[in-house]
Amino acid sequence: MAVEHTNRDLRRAFLISQCELPRSLGVTIETGWRHDTKCAGRALFDANALHGKDARYSLTAHWDDALPVLFGIGFNPSTARAEKGDRTVNRVIRAAQRSGKYGAIFWINLAAQMETNAKTFITEGRASGQHNARQIEIVLEHLHPAEGARDVLLAWGGDGPKIKTWLANIQRDGGVRFLSFGQTVSGRPLHPSRLRRAQMMSPISY
Repeated sequence: MAVEHTNRDLRRAFLISQCELPRSLGVTIETGWRHDTKCAGRALFDANALHGKDARYSLTAHWDDALPVLFGIGFNPSTARAEKGDRTVNRVIRAAQRSGKYGAIFWINLAAQMETNAKTFITEGRASGQHNARQIEIVLEHLHPAEGARDVLLAWGGDGPKIKTWLANIQRDGGVRFLSFGQTVSGRPLHPSRLRRAQMMSPISY
């Protein structure tokens, strides 16, 4: 049993490391314990600020070696770091924990600049970060079949692209399942921080 547990842990660590941007790009790494959601945290940042704000490329929260990783894509990072979440990330972590299906999340965004006000973020010009497009590509390339559940939560809200438009412009295989907390009238995935109560994730029809 101990050997099986160790193997699962190694597979999980390997998968997460494969989905992160390579160190050769000069990213900085934070690690720590997330007291708000009782799990280990990890985050990768650009070595340089974008217009005076940090740029976060990925964030990992890990609580159970025996269960698969839930991948997630938001609009842009708010304030979450390795040791502390924000409203969006914490809601996703708690939804994943409640489901009993996942043991970790690997969170990325459509753009990397950290900003708490999405409207300001848009009007001042979307700072994607020089490596963010590559980060998204790496995740979609490394959704590992051995994970069992190859699930990706889309959760960027009304400021991002329509689900069908976004899906039509990415490469995916039939083994990947896309989820959301629901959709807006215009066909965009609901933003976790806009939900009034705890809500379950469900597969997207496309």
